[in-house]
Amino acid sequence: MSIFDNPDFLSIQPLDLENKLYKPTAQLLVHVKQQTATVYGELKDVLLETHRFISAEASQVYEHPGETLNEWYRIAIENGTSRYQEVLPKLAASYQQIETGLIDLNAQSKAFWTAFYADPEAFSVSLIEPLLAQLNGLMAQSQSHLSLFAGQVETYLINTYTNLLQVSELLMQQPVNTLNAVYQNSLAALLDIYAHLISSLLILA
Repeated sequence: MSIFDNPDFLSIQPLDLENKLYKPTAQLLVHVKQQTATVYGELKDVLLETHRFISAEASQVYEHPGETLNEWYRIAIENGTSRYQEVLPKLAASYQQIETGLIDLNAQSKAFWTAFYADPEAFSVSLIEPLLAQLNGLMAQSQSHLSLFAGQVETYLINTYTNLLQVSELLMQQPVNTLNAVYQNSLAALLDIYAHLISSLLILA
């Protein structure tokens, strides 16, 4: 159905700037300011906490250097040992997987070359046949998509041509009213899209 079939097409749609432009923009600005303030506050808290921690540790080193450094060394050794105990089994498992993969790859390579040397022609055909079947399937699917796309393009072109004829007739009959309606209604549609977009962004945020 063409938009020109609408009997109210030539009626001028009001531009609701207050509700479709000003208010959504103001809401978006308020939301951005709130998000910025929240991020700034969180960053400030993190920096203050980091500063307090560093200050406390520095004071501890200054007042009791030997005990504090020994404690840090002990903690580092404990953490390093626990990390080593966690990582070592994972490394061993990864090594075993790599070793198994290399053994399987070696066996597959040997089987591949054995089959190739035994009958090169039959082996080449066995490799090419699945590729040809897949290529034929892709070609058939592509032809189906092309046919569907061609039909859609044809329908679009017919509708566009019909709409252009209707616009030409309206321009011949009522040129000023038609141009005003197209201009005003296009702006109204853009305002609707803008308001909907801002509303969706605020809901997602």
